[in-house]
Amino acid sequence: SPASFLSFMLHLPILDTQLTTTELAELDTELVIPGFVNPVPPSVLPPVALNRDGFSCFLYHGRRYFETKGIIINTLQELEPHTLNSFSTSQMPRVYPIGPVLDLAGPAQWHPDQAHHQNILNWLDDQPLSSVVFLCFGSNWSFDVQQVREIAHGLERAGVRFLWSLREKPKTQLNLPNDYTNL
Repeated sequence: SPASFLSFMLHLPILDTQLTTTELAELDTELVIPGFVNPVPPSVLPPVALNRDGFSCFLYHGRRYFETKGIIINTLQELEPHTLNSFSTSQMPRVYPIGPVLDLAGPAQWHPDQAHHQNILNWLDDQPLSSVVFLCFGSNWSFDVQQVREIAHGLERAGVRFLWSLREKPKTQLNLPNDYTNL
């Protein structure tokens, strides 16, 4: 997760002392979080943090961060300067940005279709610099076939070169960690 999420977690113990409710979703004001450039409405926070149980879990872990001597995070100063500079208070554990940590050999090792993988790399190499848009909606998001067609058609009609990382809809319903009784 980005340094801004770490900032949110480290700010939770302070936020908890200011709240009259443990339900962030009930707040009608924007939150001032030191690592965020602008105040944010609670609705942009992870949905699990908006309910009492999720907030309690995040708060527990946010407090535990303060028991450490340091936190290593996969980012770099140039990518998240505002957030990383917000960690400089004496009460916080030291934050060490060590990124980017990349697995440069990984995809070539695990890709199930090496020929297809190589075709994609060759196609990318043949494109003009900075002319390809990469689309990826994260590891928990997928589109149905019609949505994929509509987005792809729109990009093609706009003349945009794109590479899209798509996921199939899960075969079964995935449970998030907060759905388990024994975390």
